[in-house]
Amino acid sequence: MPVMEYRQLWMVEAIFRTMKSVLETRPIYHHNDASIIGHVFCSFLAVVLRKELQDRIARKG
Repeated sequence: MPVMEYRQLWMVEAIFRTMKSVLETRPIYHHNDASIIGHVFCSFLAVVLRKELQDRIARKG
């Protein structure tokens, strides 16, 4: 596996760890597919926004 792919894999794993801890995921019971999709989308969006903010802060010093 090339080094760049390994770094990206590590980053994805770190993001999932962050998502679990920061968002305090827990069992949530939805009654239909639209609710499940909406919940997953909002959770993923929150993680993406957090990562973008971290990157911007790091660039600014």
